[in-house]
Amino acid sequence: WGLEWKNIVTAKRLIYGDFMVPGADPRVYDECPDMDQLTKIMNDYLDDYNRDISPPMPLIMFLDCIEHCVRLCRTIRQYNGHALLLGIGGSGRRSCTRMAAFMCEYEPFTVEITKSFSLNDWRECLKTLLNMTGLEDKQLVFIFTDTQIIKPVFLEDVANLLNSGDVPNLYEGNDLENIYQVMRPICAYEQLPQSKVGLYSRFIKSVKANLHIVLAFSPIGDIFRARMRNFPELIAIDWVANWPDEALTAVAQNQMDRGLIEVPDDMVDSVIHMFVFIHASVGEISERYRGEAKRYNYVTPTSFLSILECFARQLEIKRANVVGAKVRLQNGLQKLAETEAGIEDLQLSLKESQPILVKTQEEIKVMMAQIEVDKADADAKRDVALGEEKAAQTKADECNEIKSGAQAVLDEALPALDAALKVLKNLKVKDISEVGKYQNPPEGVKFVMEVVCKMKGVQAKKVGEAGKKRDDWWEPSRTLL
Repeated sequence: WGLEWKNIVTAKRLIYGDFMVPGADPRVYDECPDMDQLTKIMNDYLDDYNRDISPPMPLIMFLDCIEHCVRLCRTIRQYNGHALLLGIGGSGRRSCTRMAAFMCEYEPFTVEITKSFSLNDWRECLKTLLNMTGLEDKQLVFIFTDTQIIKPVFLEDVANLLNSGDVPNLYEGNDLENIYQVMRPICAYEQLPQSKVGLYSRFIKSVKANLHIVLAFSPIGDIFRARMRNFPELIAIDWVANWPDEALTAVAQNQMDRGLIEVPDDMVDSVIHMFVFIHASVGEISERYRGEAKRYNYVTPTSFLSILECFARQLEIKRANVVGAKVRLQNGLQKLAETEAGIEDLQLSLKESQPILVKTQEEIKVMMAQIEVDKADADAKRDVALGEEKAAQTKADECNEIKSGAQAVLDEALPALDAALKVLKNLKVKDISEVGKYQNPPEGVKFVMEVVCKMKGVQAKKVGEAGKKRDDWWEPSRTLL
């Protein structure tokens, strides 16, 4: 024909869809020539999603992401339309699927896998899914990932749904009766056979019309290749490739616009270019590593987001360190200024106090001389006091010695005194009169009477020859008695 592609298709990207007019009825499937308008409409859909559904999705609507959403919209809008998204983790497969389901006004459905998740739980989830699509006539998008295939039978059931819209032996007894009861008026209205086979076939038709399965698998490893060979029903592929530089730039710019990474305006472009360059460089080195060592290192969009988060975190830490150092420096300078002002005040005060200090020093010298004199006098008095103290101590020792001797004598005499007092209590007047009649009493009586005479002041009588006189105390004692 002599025609070239660029002469027929003048747009940069050939994108068709029926979502350009939100809420239109009927939807018009047409080309989307204006990429700026398309991006604006997709961002409006994203804003509506984040406003109506929780948790929100922090998506960046760059053109590659928009193309994936458009493909998914076109696929799930078809009867029995299903898709297989191939891409490594973090490439946005599930987020694009949820976005496409929202744009088509479909409801997403997924399975929550837990540690105790069993085959019975899986079958109950499938029953819920088929009942919602077949009995309740709800348009659902079943999102299923390879990480949820904890048992091989899960993938077999999904393959059966893709192939026939049914899972063998899923329903029994009461469940089937419920299906027949719901489908019977529908078959009657549509003039279809109302046998059990006809009722169940109508149920499966509703399932096929309302159920759209989107599988999100990773193409890495032998497990994926084996699954593709064993289940050819899975082949309806949309490759989610690595993000282009345009997408990386858009994501980094979004982080800047949202204030997650704060850099000066004149450095924004350079910082974004640095992020993109680092991510692309790691990808190139990974390809080289695979060629030389036959080992794989996968560079995912999640890695790029990790770079942004790491940079933001380190930037915040460094800024906090700089601010802390600045505050410490300001505090230090303030303390130095306060100290300098304090030193000047002290120097001024010292200068004003200098005459007083000189006068005080002279007074101190005079006082020290007087103290020396007083000290010498005090030393002399101390020596005298020490001598007197020593003499007094000697006298005290002598007194203590006399006291000790007197105490010993006293201790020795006290028993005799006690005995005498005891005898004295029993002494009578006639006993004393009888003692006075003695001409020559015992020596003990004489000794006692001698003491009594001395105490009474009675003088002894002198007896004996001249020149040999001696004291006779008995005669005065008899008189006293």
